[in-house]
Amino acid sequence: MELLDLVEKFAVIIALIPATCAVILTYIAIENQHKPNILVYYRVNPDVATLVDLVVENMGSGAAFNIKFTQPIVTHLFGIEKGDGEGKKVLKHKIPMLAAKQQIIMNGGQYGGISEHIKEELKVEFTYSYLSSFSCNRNKKGESYLTINHLESSPTKNSASTAIVKALSGNLGATTLHQIRDALRKIEQSLNQLSDK
Repeated sequence: MELLDLVEKFAVIIALIPATCAVILTYIAIENQHKPNILVYYRVNPDVATLVDLVVENMGSGAAFNIKFTQPIVTHLFGIEKGDGEGKKVLKHKIPMLAAKQQIIMNGGQYGGISEHIKEELKVEFTYSYLSSFSCNRNKKGESYLTINHLESSPTKNSASTAIVKALSGNLGATTLHQIRDALRKIEQSLNQLSDK
């Protein structure tokens, strides 16, 4: 009889293991849906290829609150070949909130200025908080490594929309659009002269 009771208890314990594992996996999945994931990185500006953006992005599924950096990051480091200024310190104050998939984009500068400032890489450390799946406030530390070397061979052309705006505003000199405009003006003048005669 005792052996039968022992086998039944063992069977119950064995049956509880998959159920417990399922509960744990469900909790982990739900918890991951509330976690933010903060990244800090450089990217080529999508409109003006000679500019480099500094991006702070929340790649996670939950909002991050009170993001504080341990040290300011220097931006506005201009210079194509080499740096031509001291730059400007940003992120000195906390970011109150960064929603899921939200970005904050700042003008990092240009390749030469940034590479002269950070050399190989710059470690960026920060802290933030978030609400867990049970609405408990959690604090977390994060870090990113800023590098610029991967942008060394980036293309140097502007986007089509930027090129069109510059062409229409006359900032590119004699472009095809300006030549067409000038040709149309000559045709208009000729037609006006013919109509006067």
